[in-house]
Amino acid sequence: MPRRSNLPAEARFTMNFSARQWWVGFALDVVIKAALLYFSAVLISLGVILTGGIGPAIPFVLIAVSISGLYFLCLFFGERFVAWLGSADPERRHAFRPALVLIFTNVLFVVSFTVLVSATGNFYDNVILSMILTASNLPAILLVAAARGLAGRLKGLR
Repeated sequence: MPRRSNLPAEARFTMNFSARQWWVGFALDVVIKAALLYFSAVLISLGVILTGGIGPAIPFVLIAVSISGLYFLCLFFGERFVAWLGSADPERRHAFRPALVLIFTNVLFVVSFTVLVSATGNFYDNVILSMILTASNLPAILLVAAARGLAGRLKGLR
């Protein structure tokens, strides 16, 4: 029988990652975004950045940390929103809640990132950019969730 939490439904998170798993997910997300941003800049500049050493990569890592921070903030709000939706029926457990969290989070990320970078105009290109970044958001979370599931299965075999 599953263990019940004493927390109210709106205080429970649907993805149930530990603090360590959230940090691993954040670190993976930063690495993915930094690589995506850095290597796209390398392709655009035809390799000029590669000859400069590690120095030119630092701004890309800082940008990746900022974008990942925005995504994890959106993930927090997505968690809270889905918990709020589930508070109407706290006894029912829905298997699709993590998927609902990711859907809401990614929509929130696209909207917020597009608004942040569209101050100078070029709205359509910024929507495309935010959707590409949204696609890069998912691997980190899915890898952490898969590792958590695998660890749980291996723990159950003992």
